[in-house]
Amino acid sequence: MPEATLRFHVGADAATLRRLLSDPAFVATNVPQVVGVEKTSETTALWTVQVKIGPMSRKSVYRGELLESGEHGVRFRAVGPEATIEGALAFAPSAAGTDVDLRLTMTGRGPLRPVVDAYLGKRVRDDAAKFAENLGARVGGGAA
Repeated sequence: MPEATLRFHVGADAATLRRLLSDPAFVATNVPQVVGVEKTSETTALWTVQVKIGPMSRKSVYRGELLESGEHGVRFRAVGPEATIEGALAFAPSAAGTDVDLRLTMTGRGPLRPVVDAYLGKRVRDDAAKFAENLGARVGGGAA
């Protein structure tokens, strides 16, 4: 199960982060490779994920859902035909905003799981860093 952990800082306070990240559509817009989002309820959204490998490109629909939202963090999951993406963000208030600990896990699904896991293992760290960068750009600050 490919996994990456990352600590970064954003300028927003923890309450603002929790409010924003409790929206599954907002979460999706920070995930690399998500090219479209359709909110289906307060806790779910359909994510259109486009993966490019060399000259090949594939779009798939993932079902994203908010698993947990509390004062100190948020957890989400998106399940698609090729993979499951899970994220956990823990918030620690600081003088100039919030320190965020991100754990991003990507697990292949289906008959090609070993191949998908190998591919995800190579990109999970970059995707975690890009998630942090995207979130920081949207809420202020962001240094991994």
